[in-house]
Amino acid sequence: MALKHLLRPAPTPAAERPSGITCPKYVRGEGKRCAHFKANGACALPDEFMCVEWLKTNGKALPAPPEPTPAPRTTEQSQAEASAPRGLTTADFESFKALGVEVRLRSNTYGEFWLVPAYTGQPRKELTLEHAAAVLRVLEAFPGSQVISFEKHTNPERLERPPRRS
Repeated sequence: MALKHLLRPAPTPAAERPSGITCPKYVRGEGKRCAHFKANGACALPDEFMCVEWLKTNGKALPAPPEPTPAPRTTEQSQAEASAPRGLTTADFESFKALGVEVRLRSNTYGEFWLVPAYTGQPRKELTLEHAAAVLRVLEAFPGSQVISFEKHTNPERLERPPRRS
């Protein structure tokens, strides 16, 4: 986590927020906007993806608040949840697919790529949410590891096992 995330301003108390603002992480910025608001409804906080207030204003469904005392899980449920990285649930994966959006991302290291609900076969780098979660799990399993390349292979022979050398 970057130092700037540790030194961020304290949220504005509920009594001092503009009417209708309910986000507990709201910090007064210009006008009524939160200081964390970014273009197209994104949130600059590392633990938020989209601005809660933007989602409310634009009629998008907000994630349900976590249950204070979770019900006991079956073994099958526990195994399904274990495949998702912290903070993501199976419902999150299903919701992303149902929404049908494609998210265009840009990284200085890996270039441009798309987070997609299902692979499209287009000539671009694509990654499904499930595969992104799998990569995160591998990185968690090997502390200190990092992704060093993200390439799309268009040559099907490249994906097969190389021939044995005699």
